[in-house]
Amino acid sequence: MSDSTYLANPLNLHSSMSASLDYPDYTDEQNKASILIVDDAPNDLELLSLLLRRQGYEVRIALNGSDALAEAAADPPDLILLAVYIPDIDGYQVCNHLKSNARTSEIPVLFISEIDDPLDKIEAFSVGGLDYINKPFQVLEVLARVETHLRLRSLQLQLQEQARILENQNRDLQRQILALRRVDKSLHPALRAAIANHEMQLKYQPIFELETSRIRGFEALLRWHHPDFGEVSPLDFIPLAETMGLIEALGEWVICQSCQDMGNWLQQAPHAAHLTMSVNISSRQINGSGFAQLIERVLHDNQIVPANLNFELTESTLMTDPDYVCEILRKLKNLGIQLCVDDFGTGYSSLKHLHNFPIDTLKIDRSFVSQEEWAVVNAIIMMADALGIGAIAEGIETPAQLHKLKSLACKQGQGFYLTEPLEAIAASKLILKNLSSTIYT
Repeated sequence: MSDSTYLANPLNLHSSMSASLDYPDYTDEQNKASILIVDDAPNDLELLSLLLRRQGYEVRIALNGSDALAEAAADPPDLILLAVYIPDIDGYQVCNHLKSNARTSEIPVLFISEIDDPLDKIEAFSVGGLDYINKPFQVLEVLARVETHLRLRSLQLQLQEQARILENQNRDLQRQILALRRVDKSLHPALRAAIANHEMQLKYQPIFELETSRIRGFEALLRWHHPDFGEVSPLDFIPLAETMGLIEALGEWVICQSCQDMGNWLQQAPHAAHLTMSVNISSRQINGSGFAQLIERVLHDNQIVPANLNFELTESTLMTDPDYVCEILRKLKNLGIQLCVDDFGTGYSSLKHLHNFPIDTLKIDRSFVSQEEWAVVNAIIMMADALGIGAIAEGIETPAQLHKLKSLACKQGQGFYLTEPLEAIAASKLILKNLSSTIYT
């Protein structure tokens, strides 16, 4: 039986729609929601489309089950109004397919039907439907149910986002606890003394333009060689500095020293003014008072422009408090500083937030390159391209990896195969050499 057998009176519905103009306004986010209507009844499609578009929704239409599945998979809508009886495959089967596909499983599905039978409703709910609307339609009922389920879905996404943030923070805390347990207690006073006396060292790993072999910038890497402990890994002393409340002082020294070295390089090679200095910063640094003032002072003292400075933040830093971090990053961006997401693909940032952050570059985590997970690498490069930002591959250690990255149109990269991290004097010499020759082939 076709749903068109039981149509609402078009005149009555249009009349009701005029009255519905006094229905409470939705938020901008809700007005932008996309709704897919799956039905083969022309009058129902016309009336539902008109009703929902008048409320500001984006409306898409599928006339049968196969088209509905293809449309939903290609570009998942925010909600689906699904007729029970449609050509090809019925609504129950369509819903079952939607719920078995990870890409579409979370889309709210509201069934619409002229049949008011408890068994049909049970079947609708059993396959994953969230609601069941009977024909002929009541305008306010349709709008209220659509709005309710969109709001529920929005709340669900917010809860999932908060869960990801909490999980990420818990992982960071566990990592810090493990670091405290792993590191010798005698390292605590040694670290405090090393930071206070500027006993750390910076090395600089060049970032190359892969097609031309030209240097685009450097990443500042913090190193600590202790006379008793030997080389102490940053994986040990960075979390320790955070738990001891020393990370801001350490981070300030890194920024000052790296910008001083950059200023010296540019004095020796003024035509290398395009180079950038990438510095890793933590959430505590950007949340600290006076951070922007510190940056302005350091840039001025070393006679470098904001575009020479590139801050790298991990996904966990971005997601500590996305709205607040975004506000801080926009202030830094307004100064002209470049921003990069480090180790991208290993954290918990959502695409929604990533799109909102004023990011210039994504750094592809070295694990994807070393393990040759090229599908993931390619997906990140394509995502960056779609967002209009750059992508840098980390951890290039073989000629085969370099060749593959070039074939994937990855524009920039760094790694031991290209050049290992260098001391400041060696980096200066490399800049001068790179201006007139190719470093690697």
